[in-house]
Amino acid sequence: MATQQAQRQDLDIHLGTDGKLIGRLYLGSGKRSAFRYDERWLQDPRFFTVSPDLQLIPGVQYPQGVFFGRWKRA
Repeated sequence: MATQQAQRQDLDIHLGTDGKLIGRLYLGSGKRSAFRYDERWLQDPRFFTVSPDLQLIPGVQYPQGVFFGRWKRA
């Protein structure tokens, strides 16, 4: 019996023309994704949140709110 491996894609999120790394988006094969701010971005004076449901902390976060919610077509 063949097993199907879960595929996961991780995306580095960059900002601006200088390509400042602000974090990594972990896209799971299921319905749950995660995000981790780059620690240098958390210390940057230009810091802003990319989603209201992300806390201003280092480490991987698994929010349930708008940023990671299901997208619906109109």
